[in-house]
Amino acid sequence: MSRTFRDILDGLALDRADRGGFPLVLITDEKKEYRHTLYRHPLFRNQDEAHRV
Repeated sequence: MSRTFRDILDGLALDRADRGGFPLVLITDEKKEYRHTLYRHPLFRNQDEAHRV
């Protein structure tokens, strides 16, 4: 089954909903589409600058 990067981020957000405080590290190839999707996803947007690396 093929899933989009957005679907993967949605799954991570649901899985991590009750685990606040632990870092999440995503390792992908450097496709611009991945970066664009990540920056628009609530998983990224709901963080403040202090929690981003």
